[in-house]
Amino acid sequence: MNRTDSETGGHTSARFILTNRMNLHAMLSSRIIGPRTFFTKYYQDLLDLGSGSVPVLSEPPASDLVDVASASVQTGPALLEIMTPVTNVPQAPVDFVESVPMAAVTAIHLPSDASLREYRARKYRNIHPHDNILNVTPALFTGTVNRNDVVQAFDSQKRPAPRDAETWRRIDRVRGALSACIAAADDEATLRRAASVIDKNVLVSSSRFLSLLNSSRPRELNAADRALTAAALEIVINNDVKDAWNPVAIIDRIRSTVSSDDVTARIIAANLNRVSEIVTARVPFTPFRQGGRGLTSAKALLLVLLREDLAELLAWPPTETGADPNTRQLAAIFAGALRGLSRETTSVRSLTLDDLTARWACSNNESEFSAVNIAVVAKDDKMHLTVDGRGVRSVRSTDTSTL
Repeated sequence: MNRTDSETGGHTSARFILTNRMNLHAMLSSRIIGPRTFFTKYYQDLLDLGSGSVPVLSEPPASDLVDVASASVQTGPALLEIMTPVTNVPQAPVDFVESVPMAAVTAIHLPSDASLREYRARKYRNIHPHDNILNVTPALFTGTVNRNDVVQAFDSQKRPAPRDAETWRRIDRVRGALSACIAAADDEATLRRAASVIDKNVLVSSSRFLSLLNSSRPRELNAADRALTAAALEIVINNDVKDAWNPVAIIDRIRSTVSSDDVTARIIAANLNRVSEIVTARVPFTPFRQGGRGLTSAKALLLVLLREDLAELLAWPPTETGADPNTRQLAAIFAGALRGLSRETTSVRSLTLDDLTARWACSNNESEFSAVNIAVVAKDDKMHLTVDGRGVRSVRSTDTSTL
């Protein structure tokens, strides 16, 4: 078991976030420790004491605080240890923040060997491996910061209101789209295209993905492609995962947003009609033909409506679809936006990219954004997309690639 500062007498250099293992799963899958509004499904913990804000403890929690975090679940508590650069050093036992990137966590403490064994018995496809930060540290669950400390700190501190649930949901969907864009890069051209959209602004405006579209076609086709891509992105981002999967309804919602009677709308309508005919099996699906007036966005939409699961979509051979790399990449973006990042399997995700977008989502410090170095470099007969020197995706000169 790794020893931490808190075990060696230097725990004042660390801070703690107390939750339960059910909420921990959501934090790990998204790589964000978020406020109450962040959770799609929430289990009572300390967020309820801070009106949704995240309480950061300067010392380990007392038993009454542990009870608050774990009373509503049978899985028990979990204590996340973070280093001081994440927040200002609190003058009181408790400070409040809106969110913290999961990469700031140096250790996840559990109260017993039994709880660790139970925790490790379950694996989740959408959670990156993290055994290296798991610790059994029972002493940290009998500390000094109690429930009254949290309540008093909340009453005395000023803090910004957490962002609403819709904002957090949208951030997750756009992070999913960006992650999928990188996962779909299978040659140098698409890798460089993917690198070009890695930017903090993509979290607040999905229109950045429009820059990936081919602008060399006739003007009316370019306009139609951009309009359909923008409309489709908004519809899949806003699609409610609780609703039954209904490709026809998605087509209808897209159609309703581009219903004006002009050349662009007529081109889009013709393409959507074809997509609808194939989706409803009125005409058979055949591999796409290169050239012609078919919109890249319509082809990409068709692919994701036929195979909405990103891993399955990426595994669909181009020899069967006729899709060029640009169409495949746009289809992946739609699939990523439809599912969101936190629900996506880690087999098609990069931990480095996940943590970068989590940091962007959690921080208002512009200097952190400008410091990021995005590069595509050649090494060992591969092209590597890197973030601050850490690998995100590599592709060979052939069609094979690796995450």
